[in-house]
Amino acid sequence: MLKDMTVEHFVREVASPSPSPGGGSAAALSAAQGAALLSMYCNLSQNRQKLGDVVDGLQQAGEEARFLKKKLLEAIDEEMVVFNLSMKASRLPQNNLSEKEARNKALRDVALRTAEASLQAARGAL
Repeated sequence: MLKDMTVEHFVREVASPSPSPGGGSAAALSAAQGAALLSMYCNLSQNRQKLGDVVDGLQQAGEEARFLKKKLLEAIDEEMVVFNLSMKASRLPQNNLSEKEARNKALRDVALRTAEASLQAARGAL
């Protein structure tokens, strides 16, 4: 899976002529890194006694950041999965009306899944 690649390998794959991993995977990785940095900040700041009541908020923010990081790492691979489903659906036969309808339904289904995956990643990044 993409999220298990080394950074160097992932970047090389993004730069390759292959359409996957694409922008969605790269964006999810960037957002996951942002969540990881927020988590690190919260972890480091919780140990400062001067912060007083702010520590509870930092703990909660850190937990949310760790949850989002996990979800965003999952989104890296989801983008690849939906891309592959889209390619598979676009190659379905269209020789008669029922095949055309089945292909169109498959394309609609994968378009919805793609939109849902992108929206989930965008919400996580936000």
